[in-house]
Amino acid sequence: MKLNFLCPVWGNKLPFDDFVARVKGAGYDGIEMSLRFGDDAAKRRILKSIFDAELLYVGQHWETVTLDFEQHKNEYVRRLHNLADGKPLLIDSQTGKDFFTFDQNMELVKLARAFSKETGIHVVHETHRGKFTFAAHITEQFLLADPDLRIGADFSHWCNVAESLLEN
Repeated sequence: MKLNFLCPVWGNKLPFDDFVARVKGAGYDGIEMSLRFGDDAAKRRILKSIFDAELLYVGQHWETVTLDFEQHKNEYVRRLHNLADGKPLLIDSQTGKDFFTFDQNMELVKLARAFSKETGIHVVHETHRGKFTFAAHITEQFLLADPDLRIGADFSHWCNVAESLLEN
């Protein structure tokens, strides 16, 4: 097994080519980021910069924020396919909403699984505030219901949502 170190684009203020050069120079194996939706020329430039530097690309999904569930799931699938254009190693997805029902969030998980089957690109569901994996005790319910569920652990978000002032 090889452990890859990826640099997220989060917080970057450099021109993208400069960012890629710094990532490569710092010894990272790849970059994790979303891709522009609806701007194919910009998407191609970004991916070319990553691949010319011989870096891995991991797609990051976080942009589906639509509150209406039917619209949300349609947008979710479109955004996964947008990321698939970059042929990522995998997609790290901040999936669903903490206020969607268990069944609604499971429907999104099933859509991601169907997408993975269709494209061969694995989708992992990141533990994240505001998403279906917002807390350990809630995520456990999903893991028990679907033992094949793949999660990406961003433990800082679990800590944030599990904090209390201990007054209760």
